This record gives sequence, C-alpha cells and structure tokens, in this order.
Amino acid sequence: MKYTPPIGGAANDPYVDANPVTGVEGSPVPAAAIEDPQREIVNVIAAASLVPDDANVAQLLEALRAAGVFLTPEQFDNTTKAATTAFVQRAIGNLRGLSSYNVSTALTLSDIGKFVFFYGSTASQVFSFPDASTVAAGAGFFIVNQGTVPMQVAAFGGQTINFNTLSGASSAAALTLDPGDSIFFISNNGAQWNAFGWATNQQFPVDLSANGYQKLPNGLIIQWGSVTTNNSAPSAVTFPIAFPTIVPRISAGIFSATPNTFCNLNGTPPSQTGFTVGIQQYTGSYIAGTAYWIAIGY
Repeated sequence: MKYTPPIGGAANDPYVDANPVTGVEGSPVPAAAIEDPQREIVNVIAAASLVPDDANVAQLLEALRAAGVFLTPEQFDNTTKAATTAFVQRAIGNLRGLSSYNVSTALTLSDIGKFVFFYGSTASQVFSFPDASTVAAGAGFFIVNQGTVPMQVAAFGGQTINFNTLSGASSAAALTLDPGDSIFFISNNGAQWNAFGWATNQQFPVDLSANGYQKLPNGLIIQWGSVTTNNSAPSAVTFPIAFPTIVPRISAGIFSATPNTFCNLNGTPPSQTGFTVGIQQYTGSYIAGTAYWIAIGY
C-alpha cells in the first residue's frame, strides 16, 4: 500500500489538525487515505479464512495468528525471509511428508525430504532418482521397502550411488533393497548420491539353520554346523558361505557314548570354504558319529 498524503500535498507531506484559535486549517483527507488501510486489513483477514465482522475489532490480531497468512519459504531457502513453523519443522531435520508407491516410479524434487516407501508385491520395480545436481547438497529422502519382493533404486543417467559394505567403500548405478531394507540417500549436488544408515539383511545377514552363519557389523563372520562322519577317513565340511578374507579359526567337538574318542581336524588343510574333520579313538581308528563345529573369521 502506498502512503496517501493530504489533498493538494506533496508525496510525503504529513497531516495536520485544524486549530481555530490560530486559524490553521486541518488537512483535507482524500478517500484513499481511509479506504486503502481498511482494504489492506480486510485482505489479511480474508487470507486467514475469516469472515470480516464489524462487531469484532480483534480480527486483525486473530488473522496474524492463523494459518494461511504467511507463506512457507521454499525448502532449503537460506535467505532472511520470515520462517513459518512448517519451514522450521523441515529445517531441523524432520521429514516433511510421506510418499508411497507400489510400482516403478520416477522420484521428483517434490519427494525430497520425505519418507518414501515401496509397498508392492510385483518384482522388478525401480525407484529412479532425480538428477543429483538439481538437489541441494545434503538434501535427500529416506526409502524403505515395505513390500514383499526386492526392489531397486537407480541413480539418474550416468550418476552413481556411494555406499559402504563389509568390504569397504563402493559405488553403483543402482542398489537392490530387500523387503524390510531402509536407506537414507543424500545428494552431493553433483553427480552422486550417498547412502547412509543402510539397515539391511544384505550387509548383516544371518542364517539360523542347523548349519548357519551370522555376519557382524565389524565384518566378523561366525559360522556353525554339524557333520556326520564316516569310519574310514576324515569327512569334508563346506561352510554355509565362504570367508572372504582369511582362513578361519575352527573348533569341533562331539557328544559320544563311546569312550576314548575325540574330534580331529586332520586331512585336508582348512580353507576359506571348508575343512575336514574326523572322529577318532585313541587307537587311531575312525568311527562314525556326529561332529559339531564352529568357525570364526572374516
């Protein structure tokens, strides 16, 4: 709204009161000086979805405290604009919304800052990322596979996703998320996305069967199992999964009613994929039985 001076006055001339004693005339008031401020106030009241009421002289205050009057700045705005509570809620790290899809979807800038989850049951679905260079550095989204089948996330053409595994840092154009997996993806405002907080069975898998294994967060792998031995030679054991780096440390034992028997890790030297074990008597002869073993390595 522009300042409206008295009739006949210059642009910023003040208004003066009449003084009959001194013969000073009061400033003649143009209609706009009365009308324009009222319309400005009514516009604020209407923006707050209130109905102007001539019996309520506190409506302007009520409107200023209501939703709808102030605009929320764009996400990642770092200017000196006034911040609404919605902007602050996003700026302090809270997710700003929820997006859910059950089929392949090209994620857009409107998904940035949101919790994005897949809930489909059809395999080979892909969430395609927007161009990382169009996303502010440090911005991203939290993706969860709540579906019943694996799904993929894929970087924009030619770009990569950086992530860490038990073997170290790595990168790929796409990643597979198994059901239950969740990852936070952050843009570097260049040509890369970074994956953080990957909660997934791909990194720390476990097989709790009789012959199983557990991968730990520090890279250590524990495997266990049993084998039925024969009475003529050591029996071969193949680990449920291979140890990627070293030949593991192995221990074996038996529960046997036969006296003077023991497990012997003899025969073929152990490797990253397996070992041999036999149950022997102190006389040196082999007997049939069940040997229980555990192996630790990485």
